[in-house]
Amino acid sequence: MSKLVDDSIVNLKLISRIEENIKVTTRNNIIESQTSFLPECISRYFNGEDRAKSLGIIRSIIYTAIELSDSEMNSTNMNIYDIKADDVTRFEMDQFYNSCNTLKHFSIGFDESTKGIKNFQKTYTDDGNIVSNIEVLLKKIQKQITKIERKLEQVKHKKEDSV
Repeated sequence: MSKLVDDSIVNLKLISRIEENIKVTTRNNIIESQTSFLPECISRYFNGEDRAKSLGIIRSIIYTAIELSDSEMNSTNMNIYDIKADDVTRFEMDQFYNSCNTLKHFSIGFDESTKGIKNFQKTYTDDGNIVSNIEVLLKKIQKQITKIERKLEQVKHKKEDSV
């Protein structure tokens, strides 16, 4: 996996750890639970933190992960059995398996991130904009999980057919 892919999967795991009724901070575009010696509102003000910024970072992480997983699904590695079913080298098979594992990690990461995103939504249940944006985001995540799982099932059958 590339550093960008690794970072994306780590960010999905960080999102999964968002707790209900705990504000998050987004320093350096990394999601963390709010911890400060100052009162929360003062700390958030001085650090330029607010719910819209937090939502923006979460959305950015999810959209990046969707783009990366789409790219992996459309890669030559994942489609090698369509390109040359009879003459796949050992290296190409290894790349195929690595891509499958990457997609599995994305699928798990997306699934786990929904818990944290739902907790974030519960924290701001009084904010219709946040709630609505989260609902759309959760649908996109579920759609991506389904897309990944279908792709993995599809390539599994193609690989079996070529053996």
